[in-house]
Parts: sequence; structure tokens; C-alpha cells
Amino acid sequence: MIIAWTLYYIGNSFLNPLPWTTCDNYWNSPNCVVDHGFLKNINNITGHSMNISSQVYEDTTNMEFIANNSSEWITAQEDFWQNNVLQMSTGLEDLGNLNWRLLLCLLGAWVIVGLCIMKGIKSIGKVVYVTALLPYILLTVIFIRGLTLDGSLYGVMTYLNPDFSKLLEISIWIEAGLQVFFSLGTGTGLLISLASFNKFDNNCLRDSVLLSFTSEGTSIYCGLVIFTVLGFMATKFGLPIDKIVKSGPGIGFMAYPEALAHLPGQNVWSCLFFIMLLTVGLDSQFAICESAVGVLTDSFPRLRRRRSAITFLFCLLCFLLGIIFCFQGGIYIFQLIDWYIAAFSRPIIGILECLIFGWIYGLERLSQDLHLMIGKRLPAFFRICIAVVTPVILLVLVISTFAGYKRPAYGSYVYLQYAAVIGILISVSPIIPIIVFAIIAIRKAEGRSLSEVSIYHIRCNYLSNLIFMLT
Repeated sequence: MIIAWTLYYIGNSFLNPLPWTTCDNYWNSPNCVVDHGFLKNINNITGHSMNISSQVYEDTTNMEFIANNSSEWITAQEDFWQNNVLQMSTGLEDLGNLNWRLLLCLLGAWVIVGLCIMKGIKSIGKVVYVTALLPYILLTVIFIRGLTLDGSLYGVMTYLNPDFSKLLEISIWIEAGLQVFFSLGTGTGLLISLASFNKFDNNCLRDSVLLSFTSEGTSIYCGLVIFTVLGFMATKFGLPIDKIVKSGPGIGFMAYPEALAHLPGQNVWSCLFFIMLLTVGLDSQFAICESAVGVLTDSFPRLRRRRSAITFLFCLLCFLLGIIFCFQGGIYIFQLIDWYIAAFSRPIIGILECLIFGWIYGLERLSQDLHLMIGKRLPAFFRICIAVVTPVILLVLVISTFAGYKRPAYGSYVYLQYAAVIGILISVSPIIPIIVFAIIAIRKAEGRSLSEVSIYHIRCNYLSNLIFMLT
């Protein structure tokens, strides 16, 4: 869905003026203001006495009305996002009408994805050279332009001067953990699926380290690029950066477009930014789809001859499932799914992976497999992390998430209790198939029963793991 939103913004980036820079469009609300500068002036007014002489302002009553309702003002960028792109309804209970423009963008997104993955890893490998490298080029171009702006240094210094007292807040650690899951794609099977195309003797240990540093380094670089332009906005409007940026799934479609709109050649910079988002989104989507289609073709070898048809049907199914997000209330469904999938399912899957590989399959056998592949055994650091450190940290993460649980919200809208129940069901939905298929696989295996197999492997690996981790 994010790719569909991006395509919508790319199309509108060719309009002059940019539609999210004005308040005289048919979709704009009466409370629309052009930028944060107006909001700053209104906030200044509310902080002072409203005893204004009629010699200065002809209509003191109107001025009082503006000041007293300053919290209801909305920037042109937010207005465009809410009333044009999403055409938001009042809440999850009001699904509203189908937004046909978003529907066409969603269709276009899946057509692009389907065509690129139709032939499998061979076609993806060619496209990825563009989708993987182009974002770095565009990021660097925007970064260089951002450094030439007044206030960019303020943004950089704000970004590079963290508040270490925040490390005492458990919520910060939870968000950091979830960010790692999202940026690396762990807990989804993507890395395992893509790694299956490597040569047998590929150095997977080296690749895992490089992937981690590259992924997190890219995240840091993206933040640096964004803060150069946010520093420019904060300096221009005389506001702190935390007043410029709002959290939520639409942050990339509100804060940064507003910043780029204040640059000379705003259409060019907007196009570059959203093309960058498009390539990043496509790159991730290719991996997700290839992983899903690969599971089907590996599980049912007869389907390999009809891979193109399977890919088409998969993309069609995903398109049909995504139609719900194109309704006026679709953003509330999107936020609900994102809220629960991110917080619960991935860490739990990570715990299961560590337990299975570390304690059931066993560290010694895992190390022997690695030695057979690359001629090196699993280092002690990785053994301890797989068997103890990682599952413990993830368990603390899950418990902390449950302990600090609060009902999901989108802006000022707080979901009702029934929505929270639906969200919990959504969060466990990726875990149930894993358990079910594991039970089926063990039952089909010859020999002991399920309980006997589990107890036997854990008992055999317990002592050997303790010894092997330290050798």
C-alpha cells in the first residue's frame, strides 16, 4: 500500500504548483494553513493577552476566534494527505467509499511487482541493481542539496546529539528492537528464502555481519539526510524540530514533502524523493513476493513449470486483499495491522527460531554445517547469542510490550476495544501456521512421537550446548 501512496505522490509531483503547498483546492478544509510558520504566529498569539486594540486589528472577535482554535489548524501537507490521498473517514467504524485513485495506484504497484518477479530470481537480480543502488544515489543528491540550506547544520547537530537519558525508557528499547526487525527483515523468512539461491560454499557468516552493518548504516544515513532538511524548516519557521515532525505511517508523506516544497525547483526534488521511496518499496516487495512464491513452488514442485501463472495469481490475490486499504477508512485498518504485527509476532518468531536452531537442532550440529560450507566453525560469540542472549532479549522485549500495552491510536482517534481484539488475532496469525506445519512435519517423520522427539532433542542438546558455547 505504501508503494501505491508513493505512486500517487509521484503523479502529483508533476503538477505546478505542488498540490500539497496550497489551501485553495477543492479538498482543503476551512482550517488549512500553508505551512508551520502560520501556526507559530497563532501559537504566539495564544500565549499573550487578547486585549488587542481595534486600531490595530479591525476585527478583534475574529482574532480571538483564530487564537482560541489554533489547535484545530492543519497544514496544507496534512490536509492533502488526509483529505485528498486518503479521503479519511471518522474512524474504523466508518469504512466509507472506495477511493478509485488509490485503487488504480494499487493496481499499478502490483503490475510493476508482478512483471519484475515473473521469471523468478533471474529477473529480480537484474532489477535489484537499480532498486538497490538508485536510493543511495538519490539520497546523496538530496543530502548535498540539504547541506546548502540555512539551518541544515542545526538539523545535523540535533540528529547527532542524542538524549542519553532516553536509554532509561523501556519504550525506546522496544522501538529500537522493532526497527531492527523491520530494517533487516528478520522473522519473516525473507533472508532464508533469498539465501537459498546462494552457492553452497557462500560465506553466509560474513554476509550476515555485512548485512547488519549495511542495513543499520543505511538507516542512520537516511536519518541524517532527513534532518538536514528538517533543520532548514525549523530555522525558517523558528520552531523546534519536534514541532515539525509528527509520528505515524504518513510521516514520509507529510513532513518531508513540506520541506522539499520550500526548495527552488520543488517539483524536481519531490520527484526525486518519491522515486527514491518507490525503489526502496519495490526492493522490499520483490523479496516478500519471491519468498512467498518460492515457498509454494518448493512445497509443490509441480508448480515450478507454471511459475509465471503462480506469480500472477499471487499478485492478483494480494491486490484483492489490498482493496480494503483503498477505502476512506482503510488507513485505520492499515494502522491496526501495523501496530500489532510489528509489536508482537516478529519478536515471538525470533524467539522460536533461536530455540529451534539453538536447542532443538543444536549448536554443535549448526556449527558442523557451517564448517562443511565455509570451512569455519561457528564463533563463540554467535553461539552464546543464538542460545542465550538473543532469546532472552526478545523475551524481555515481548514481556515489556505486553506490560506497556495500550490500545492502538491514529492521531487523535483511539481504537475501540473490539478493534484491539482483532489486532491481537492479527498478531498471532503469522505464528499459528508455523506451529501447525511443524507439528505436521514431525508427525510425518518416522520414529518417536511429537513429545518424545522434542524432549529427546532438547535433553541431548542441553548439556552439549552449555559445553559447546564456551569452547
